[in-house]
Amino acid sequence: MRNRLFLAGGSSAAPLRLLFRLRWLALAGQLLAIAGAVVWLEVPLPLPPLLSVVALLALFNLFTAWQLRRERRWPRPARMLLLQIGADILALTGLLYFAGGAANPFVSLYLLPISIAAALLPLPLVLVLTLLTLVCYSALMVWHVPLPHIHAFGHDQFWGHQIGMWLTFVIAAGLIVWFLSQAARLIRERDRQLQLAREKAMRNEHILSLATLAASTAHELGTPLATLALLTDELCQDQALPADAVADLQLMAEQIARMKRLLSEISGRADGNADQLRSVPLSQWLAQLLDDWRLLRPGIALQCHTDAIEGVLIGAQVGLAKALHNLLNNAADASPETVELRVSADRQRLFFEVLDRGPGLAPEVAQLVGDVPVSTKEQGLGIGLLLTHASIEQLGGEVAVFNRPGGGTHIRVTLPRQQLEAMT
Repeated sequence: MRNRLFLAGGSSAAPLRLLFRLRWLALAGQLLAIAGAVVWLEVPLPLPPLLSVVALLALFNLFTAWQLRRERRWPRPARMLLLQIGADILALTGLLYFAGGAANPFVSLYLLPISIAAALLPLPLVLVLTLLTLVCYSALMVWHVPLPHIHAFGHDQFWGHQIGMWLTFVIAAGLIVWFLSQAARLIRERDRQLQLAREKAMRNEHILSLATLAASTAHELGTPLATLALLTDELCQDQALPADAVADLQLMAEQIARMKRLLSEISGRADGNADQLRSVPLSQWLAQLLDDWRLLRPGIALQCHTDAIEGVLIGAQVGLAKALHNLLNNAADASPETVELRVSADRQRLFFEVLDRGPGLAPEVAQLVGDVPVSTKEQGLGIGLLLTHASIEQLGGEVAVFNRPGGGTHIRVTLPRQQLEAMT
């Protein structure tokens, strides 16, 4: 069973990064302690072995930095932390061995790694490190290099020991305060991520219910749409109808055919056959998307501007197409006379921006977009933007909503280019 702090931050690298930073502080303190003992207290310490221990610990911390740079999840992170704290205990033992052993006032620093282990590791591993510390402490009582006479304090060696104990307290208190403040930050970050995960799970549950309802509705709509298509074809062939009525019926037939294709796509996704087409140029994919949308909204004047999309490929993204359809429909409902689509790309990302000149969104409504169903239309269900956010996030992108200067709404969709090109 893992400790709650060990899970903080949502990644096995978070506790390791905390130890990495704490070790640099410990190394700085060790160098200052050695320098103070030699320069201020005039203690003739064996500098070569002491500095060798400090150098080895610094090299070990550089190895830790290399592991952190790899940004991977370790299969046994608890054992990784056990190794890290164990290395600190052995390094402290080496330093104390060449500086008086258990008689050195800094021997109380053994409590620091035990305290850190208790916060980061499960109880069995904490007991292992505690046993290691006891063995090292006991060994230092027998085997060590004795401290020479401290000339700075004359014959009052106990005063020098008291100074060492005071320094030990200052160091321990400072490191414990720093460690606990960082640990508290990790716990707060963990709690924030858990809250986001709960909110996302609730939203996904709502979307799943909508998807189930959509699949059931698609199944039920198949028969009436087929009947409407048949009746429309028969009416179009009626010679007695005026030309304008025939034109309206032909438009109706085109829209019915479009609805049947949409139902077929839903059925294909349910069977696991969606998104199996090869990648196509973004310009070709965009042209097909806009043709389909104009078929459903023939009276809307849509302005499309593209920039730097030559050579950009995109997989058959049904979810992205539906998301853009939702955004364009919302813009057309808000301002039928002015709807603008901007498509651009850089080396890493694709940008789809939908702009209108409608009334815009109130700040309190803009904050809820993508989290709960919201709608500013009298007969709106409020699920369009919710589904759009879900589709974009599934593709690794994000949606930002702004109010345009002068009135209107500006919605920007940002997507990772490499991921979209790889999805075929």
